[in-house]
Amino acid sequence: MSQTSNPESLEGLAVPSEYFPIQRSASPTPLLSLNRFPQKQENKPSHTITHGENSVLSLACSDRYIFTGSQGPHIQIWNLITFQQEAVLKGHLGGVLCLTLSNDQKMLFSSSGDCTVRVWDVDTLKCLYVIQVCDVGDLFSVVYCDELDTVYIGCQNTSILRFDLSTKENHQTHNFPYSCNYSKFFDNIPPTTNACEIISSVEEEEIDAKICAEQENVCRYEVHDCMIYMNSHDGYVYSLLLGENKDGRILLSGK
Repeated sequence: MSQTSNPESLEGLAVPSEYFPIQRSASPTPLLSLNRFPQKQENKPSHTITHGENSVLSLACSDRYIFTGSQGPHIQIWNLITFQQEAVLKGHLGGVLCLTLSNDQKMLFSSSGDCTVRVWDVDTLKCLYVIQVCDVGDLFSVVYCDELDTVYIGCQNTSILRFDLSTKENHQTHNFPYSCNYSKFFDNIPPTTNACEIISSVEEEEIDAKICAEQENVCRYEVHDCMIYMNSHDGYVYSLLLGENKDGRILLSGK
């Protein structure tokens, strides 16, 4: 006949743990809060805007408009109140990778895979001028410092560009920067019939944008080598942000 011993009478004896399982207290965190996919999603989006089949790569918002950029070269403008599309900005020849506004919301800056930054008048929705640079790859990020009237650009070749708009007339050019016939997003796809079918929606916008660029009459300004800070990172400069500390205005960059 077996007899169950009292744990208190077994002091000093090695007793297998399976005889006396550990009694767990209640978890301080409800298990439901650890679920990555909650059963109820109370905060659902009120509106959704799309670029057709293109991924949205960049966003900016003013008191009046939402600006969206995508793999295609066009910038879509949406009414902030009604969420209806109001206009399309044409001119870039590559995907619109970054959008940012000046502090007074009078200028919109857009950087692209076509090696240019375009400056737009938010009131007239017209392109004011184009800043262009060669041999740095895609322009992933752009910020504008109102106090210095200066544009900072983050590039694919790990460099950061600095362009002083107050001296832009000294750097005017009539040349166009080199740009690929196909979106760099699909560089690994050879120019075959199947490839053209894959990028057809983007390519149609690029053809339309090229026609608009050839017909437009805007000034172009070129970034010179002295404005390029090479090897700012050891990778693509995907993001830029202006900040301020005890030393004054600072530029933050991420890769």
